[in-house]
Amino acid sequence: MRKRAAIMLATLLGMLLAGCGGQEPPGRNDRQLTLAAPRDLVAGPADPYYTHQTLRVWEPLVTVDDQLRPVPALATGWDSADRGRRWTFTLRDGVRFSDGTPLTAESVVA
Repeated sequence: MRKRAAIMLATLLGMLLAGCGGQEPPGRNDRQLTLAAPRDLVAGPADPYYTHQTLRVWEPLVTVDDQLRPVPALATGWDSADRGRRWTFTLRDGVRFSDGTPLTAESVVA
């Protein structure tokens, strides 16, 4: 009886382990990285950052570096006036939306 149970257990274990290896799924590219970024990183649709930057859906005017210091993104520079109540951003040249429309000050405001 014990011998039969051991054989059944070994067979079951072998079947389970057989599915743990093998070839890669067809069409898989080892140079491709899939990044999952949850949309709940912020408060929701009312939040301007609802679509997170890691999704590469949008790019901000200014982002932060490894030390959390502001660095240029779509803006190449910026100045403040009126004690920080008014900001002027210089936009990076040659930026276009996916439909080919150029990035303008009007589109940033919108």
